Amino acid sequence: MSAVQPTKNTGLIVDEFIRYANTHLLTVKGMITTVSAYPGPSTAPGVVMWSGYQVAGAKNSRDGASTPANDLFIGEDLNPNETPLTEAQYLAAEESLVGSTEGDPVNGSQSLAAGLAVSEDLPPPNPALLEQTEKEITEVVEESVIQAKEELKKEGISEQPVKLQKIPNYKTKVKIPDELVVAMRKWGVGKTPEDRAHFLGQCDHETGGFQITAENLRNYAGTSASRIRTVFKSRVAKYTDAQIDVLKKDEYKWGDIVYGPTTKVGSDLGNTSVGDGSKYKGRGWIQITGKVNYIGFSKADTPKRDYVAQPQLVEARMSASDASCWFWKMRQFTRHSKQVTLYACGEVSYRVNGSRDTVADRWKKTSKYWTELQRDPTLWT
Repeated sequence: MSAVQPTKNTGLIVDEFIRYANTHLLTVKGMITTVSAYPGPSTAPGVVMWSGYQVAGAKNSRDGASTPANDLFIGEDLNPNETPLTEAQYLAAEESLVGSTEGDPVNGSQSLAAGLAVSEDLPPPNPALLEQTEKEITEVVEESVIQAKEELKKEGISEQPVKLQKIPNYKTKVKIPDELVVAMRKWGVGKTPEDRAHFLGQCDHETGGFQITAENLRNYAGTSASRIRTVFKSRVAKYTDAQIDVLKKDEYKWGDIVYGPTTKVGSDLGNTSVGDGSKYKGRGWIQITGKVNYIGFSKADTPKRDYVAQPQLVEARMSASDASCWFWKMRQFTRHSKQVTLYACGEVSYRVNGSRDTVADRWKKTSKYWTELQRDPTLWT
């Protein structure tokens, strides 16, 4: 498949894929993920899966015969839980995060659609590119950790986890939703105490202590227009301060400004219609956002429910728990949650929502759960 230079012309990319498919393939099977780095409650990946597609012009490599010219046929969906990203694919997706800043998604890269094709014809990733990507991500995380250290020092909080001994028959007073424990078992999240501490710490921070399961788009109602311009930049550039003051009070209209179809972020999230911004706002304990993510979660969850048609269902505690575990599983956070350290917390936090300036609080939440899990490693299993 010939290389396509970086471009915003999605039609060019699609045309190249179709040309390649019609030339070389009899069927197509694989998965596409879109990883967003916009600021906010979630950067859960959008997932599109397919198998059994037939393409019109491919020639049989043995006798040169063409396959039947059929319309695209959708076969069985791939199970995303059985199709983890390879290291190369993961790093390629993470490249989209480089250069983005929390509250400033427009000047950074918001997403990368990584085609995870099954075909062995695809060339291997460029090692130099992957090394450069990982280096850039590391630099961003290191900056956020330095900032967190300064904040924690001012509060007199240690950046080192306290080492504790197990306590026989320990009874914790720290409570989490029962539904979340059920979902963790279902999805295989938190198999180690370390992973459990990171996962629960992030959920705790994202929802103010498990108090909410839906993003409140009215949160900016009391924010000044100048601050909103700093946070959202190009997305509000065409509006006057007076217009911003009116729009920020309307959840429906504000949702489209933040995540709507006319913005780069909204486009990456699959929000194609007016109203999609608020319709597919962040929901869950680690909130999934955007139509593509509601599609991906609908495909992955069992029993099957149409969260695209009824996105508000994700606000229910059980669905919120399932959505959060789906996100954690799909992004393979276990590769970053093997140790409970401030740096690991920075790694996880950045990949949860591009966070740079909330690592200190996320560390406090993670440390809280790690303290309990050292006393009883079987908690919340």
